[in-house]
Amino acid sequence: MDATLSRVISVFSIAVGFILSNSVEAQMGMAHNRWDLAKQQYERFVDAAESGNRDSAAAEGVRLSEFMGQVCPLIRDIGQKLHPQDIQWLGDRGRALSSACSKASVEIGTLASVKIREVGYDYGSDLDQAKDYWEDFEYLFNELWTNFAKRHAELVAALRAFEEECGDCD
Repeated sequence: MDATLSRVISVFSIAVGFILSNSVEAQMGMAHNRWDLAKQQYERFVDAAESGNRDSAAAEGVRLSEFMGQVCPLIRDIGQKLHPQDIQWLGDRGRALSSACSKASVEIGTLASVKIREVGYDYGSDLDQAKDYWEDFEYLFNELWTNFAKRHAELVAALRAFEEECGDCD
């Protein structure tokens, strides 16, 4: 294979990775925006639940579940738009995050829609468990977001370096 063809293949590979990365960046950005809203809602839910206000806690928990219903599918589908080479860095992190999102969502949804509404039921340990699930999810989301931002920056830098090195390779 001559040097020109090799360069063209390299540029194409980097460009495809960058384009797919931008698509994933948009999806991650949307997930992150929903995540920010979910975090705010989570605080309202926990505050209401810890204060013993069952009606408010139930309502806040249902709203939180709705946000989680938006975040979880976005996270689950991120890997579908990655270039095969980039799926490796997502790997187990993406699956763990998707699982943690589902667990937190189910736990919070059950707590808000059933357990908190049950008069006389002490939901304190259930709330603690929901918080644990949330903390796991939060940790994994932040870790994936950080790793994604690094990987995207690497792809952008590689494309720019190639453009500078190549100049007029057209």
